[in-house]
Amino acid sequence: MIAESICEELKNKINNNNFTGIVHSIFQNAVNIITNDNNFITLLTIYKPMAPHAIKLFDFTSFLDYELEKETKISIHNEYMWLEDLNIKIIFDKAQHWNPSPMFTYTKESEEYILIKLSIMEKYLLNSERVLPSLFKTLSLQYNCFESFFNKTYTDDNFDFLNDRFLRFMKAFVYEEETITDMSKDIIGYGQGLTPSIDDFICGLMVSKIYLSHYFHKNIDKSLRFNSLIIRDIDGRTTRVSEEMLKFSAKGYVNEDIRNLIISLISNSSIEDFNMNLKKVAAFGFSSGIDIISGIYTCSQLLFSQYA
Repeated sequence: MIAESICEELKNKINNNNFTGIVHSIFQNAVNIITNDNNFITLLTIYKPMAPHAIKLFDFTSFLDYELEKETKISIHNEYMWLEDLNIKIIFDKAQHWNPSPMFTYTKESEEYILIKLSIMEKYLLNSERVLPSLFKTLSLQYNCFESFFNKTYTDDNFDFLNDRFLRFMKAFVYEEETITDMSKDIIGYGQGLTPSIDDFICGLMVSKIYLSHYFHKNIDKSLRFNSLIIRDIDGRTTRVSEEMLKFSAKGYVNEDIRNLIISLISNSSIEDFNMNLKKVAAFGFSSGIDIISGIYTCSQLLFSQYA
């Protein structure tokens, strides 16, 4: 098998080192691997967007066609990965290097047009039944910029019990309080799936904070330090896949579709491109994409209320 792309940060870790690992989880379009030094690596099919610590395979359409099982042994070398039990070699020596870092080379959009794009995002969330139940309504009671969600009826109120903790977390987020570490521990891990809804929402918050800090000429390092407080004590509080996604998002590392969406929001990008990127992210999983969009929208609205 030939790799099309490899995360640049991952390739630097692999260079001149030999690792072993085992398969953690298997899906049609992705396989997750845990290495002996506790790194997390994801193999992707051609259908998935490139992502942090990932290797994307060229012209490869499904991992379910192979007899992969959890605990399958893997050895990782400078130029290839070998699945020992299946005698499959994945070669990445000539794969394109993909940089997961935030991109700040865009041409800035006017505040007026960003607000138009945010209104499109708002309508998208209002029309979705998968948006985080009750939590947006809870936000509308505390922050005027979410008043559109006050009268929305949700069929699923499984998050009602979380409302008070959620508001305490959001207050600490808005005012950049150091108590955010304890507040995040109270809500991280809630929701179903490989990446629980609250975790996806927080990923959207954190990556947006980095990009909006750049847009408004705020201290990006300060935002990165604050994000690090959010995820400081999350080990063991959620799924391993979600834990990795949260830690990457805290640094602004997200897959290329999420990055494209945020850049199309704040850059001189057409409404058509923005809508296309919005739909791509919304298609992730059952609700993960909508939950990430919810976090992006929430952070953007709050920071525009503060800085615009």
